Amino acid sequence: MTSVSTHATISRRIEQARFRWGPIRFHNVTLDGCWWPASRDPGAALPGLVRAMDEARGPVVRLLLSAAGWAVRPHEIEVAGRTVSLGYFSGQSPATLTAIYADGGVTTVLVTPVAALAGSDPDQNAWESEGGRLAAAPA
Repeated sequence: MTSVSTHATISRRIEQARFRWGPIRFHNVTLDGCWWPASRDPGAALPGLVRAMDEARGPVVRLLLSAAGWAVRPHEIEVAGRTVSLGYFSGQSPATLTAIYADGGVTTVLVTPVAALAGSDPDQNAWESEGGRLAAAPA
């Protein structure tokens, strides 16, 4: 049985990673969630997402990303004392990211491009308009 405090911790990590679990319709496919990266640098953007996925689903061992849209393309990142490998594919849509877990499970999430957030305050405008909760609740 998972405690209430564990659920609260997972919820905070998911919000900090700007990530939401749940069915997301994308064209004719239902994806497992949606992610709003705050940077085009995978080394800066991905560790928070991996930690949130780890806590909610299990250890992520590999991420499959589009070759487009990233400022740099490292082949691995360090997260929580372990290495997560990264693969970049020209055939993968820039709008998706696939996570492969240690148990062989796979999830695919919708990625909102960083460029879509340009010119706005992404922590409040774009994130919250999509259901996130980063700003303080109204008094």
